[in-house]
Amino acid sequence: MNARSLRPRLPAALQLALVLALGLALPARAQLLDDPPPERRLVFSSLFAFRYNPLGLSEAASLFLRQRLFLSHELALQDNFVALGAIAQVSPASARVGAQLEVQPLTVLKLYASAEVITWFGNFKALAAFPSATSDTSDAAFDRLGSLPPDQQNHAATGSQLTFGADVQFKVGPIAVRNAFQLARIRFPLPAGDRVFYDPYNDVVLGSPGTLLLNDLDVLYLSDHGLTVGLQWSWQDARLTAAQFAPGEDTTDPNSPTHRIGPLVAYKLFTHPGQWLTSPTVFLLAQTWLKHRYRTGAETSQAVPFVALGIAFWGDLLPLERSP
Repeated sequence: MNARSLRPRLPAALQLALVLALGLALPARAQLLDDPPPERRLVFSSLFAFRYNPLGLSEAASLFLRQRLFLSHELALQDNFVALGAIAQVSPASARVGAQLEVQPLTVLKLYASAEVITWFGNFKALAAFPSATSDTSDAAFDRLGSLPPDQQNHAATGSQLTFGADVQFKVGPIAVRNAFQLARIRFPLPAGDRVFYDPYNDVVLGSPGTLLLNDLDVLYLSDHGLTVGLQWSWQDARLTAAQFAPGEDTTDPNSPTHRIGPLVAYKLFTHPGQWLTSPTVFLLAQTWLKHRYRTGAETSQAVPFVALGIAFWGDLLPLERSP
């Protein structure tokens, strides 16, 4: 295998796993406190998650100052705000920190942009560079990187990510639908002669800078007793160019797009509106890989699902003032 290691990874490496956005398994209006909500809020959120196939573990947190844009008692308009905040994620292998701007002009629509700095610590062999997008990036190939001298196996790397996103969500009776779209621009330094890197966080091969499109679609049934069940479809596509392939190679990307689909179950433990700990929710997601270069039978059986489980919560850190 021709790979110059930035940080090669083992199949059992612990990686970042922000597998669900906060609110994913909750009603579209779960964070509303009043009709309408307060004019100003300081909102803290936390998500601790574990994933398998690929393996990962992470804690993500955010702190946002929200300002209501206008006062409305109409359901489609009342949950509106502009927000600016700090976002951070940490795992045993990496950390990322950044800022995010959110604009929600309607209850059903949120737009946002974020900028992050990402650092891989140089352990767990969690990042690697390759001479071509057609290079072997299977788990077995990463195992072979483990035979390299230690000083070539573990190298810290720092990069950046810009993300633009749009969330659309609505609820009709007990049925909620949410679509979350992201466009990410990710950059890491590549050794001379390499054209792509494997991003463990997204389980994808990218150029540097690389453009990645992601979309999650959820259809959920929301019970009156804190239980949510539904289905999630996840899709992502790396936008590669001829520069990410060796001269003379076929420039068809063998790694993406990827698809997976499966059931989601979440349970809200309790609800204390306006408190620092609001609606802690445990969740389990199990998805079948429908399309993946290595996870649909080439290396890992398609019967082995992508699994994610964790707990999410959020809360208000300022006293809430009732709206008129």
